[in-house]
Amino acid sequence: MKLRPEVSVIMSVYNGEEHLNECLQSICAQTFSNFEFIIVNDASTDNTAEILKHWQRMDSRIRLLYNLENKERSISRNRAITAARSPLIAVMDADDHALPTRLAVQTAFLREHPEVQILGGDMLIYGSEKRLSHPQDNDEIRAALFFDCSIFHPTTMLRKSILTKTNKWYNPLLPPTEDYGLWADLLTVKKAIFANIPETLVRYRFSDIPRPLYEEKQFRNANIVRSKILQQLGLQASTENIKCHIALLFCDAQALGVTPAQCALYGNKLLKANEHTLLTSPAALEAEISRRLTQVFRVDMLQRQEHRPSQF
Repeated sequence: MKLRPEVSVIMSVYNGEEHLNECLQSICAQTFSNFEFIIVNDASTDNTAEILKHWQRMDSRIRLLYNLENKERSISRNRAITAARSPLIAVMDADDHALPTRLAVQTAFLREHPEVQILGGDMLIYGSEKRLSHPQDNDEIRAALFFDCSIFHPTTMLRKSILTKTNKWYNPLLPPTEDYGLWADLLTVKKAIFANIPETLVRYRFSDIPRPLYEEKQFRNANIVRSKILQQLGLQASTENIKCHIALLFCDAQALGVTPAQCALYGNKLLKANEHTLLTSPAALEAEISRRLTQVFRVDMLQRQEHRPSQF
């Protein structure tokens, strides 16, 4: 009798031949073996299909799905999650490399912490080998989400039920910030407990080639997510509120045409709104805003010193 897989690894790939073999090898060689690997070929035009078929012949855990035309990654990921037979979903990107114990570490953590629904971890950047990390505690992660994504998406493992029972899915209108959009949607779900493991799970490829159109789209759609969070708090996504919000994000008031004092007043608005909605603990949000405000005032002081006319 064939056992139901404990984990469904899901991946969407479009013209990913350059790094695909390494990616597939990193999953198929995991120390944890009870998984299925659902890959959606998003109408690739290179050798992606041939590479996938080759690996499927070698490893029966691979399940291939095909899109007849190219779609957004969100649509492909939602399709893969719907097809998944496992209660746990592990996200993978076609140009990344999962460390050998990634699935073992995450499944063990989720067994020990049944309350956790969304789990991430640390990443290494290819080339520099710089290690990136996020807050580990649920309330700290939620507070950080007010400003930016605080779960590294390529490291995500989540319980399928948190999506199916809440009807929260990746939004195809928000690329490439669909993960941030999903986490923001789940802020209103009290059962959606987040956690990050302080262990490196994935080696991540980060392009240092300037991509102005991509970055503009990323920033624009991330601001749509931030505006939605404000609405969840009962606040207006007014021009001034958004400017202060972005100033707190980048810790730079002058760049947004606002003052540190305005940012402080706006921070108090966020705190009061959260007292009613409790999207995160008041203490965690106060600590997050205080940390950012300290930087805002510090940067403002340095900027004023730089522009102060010399007395000599």
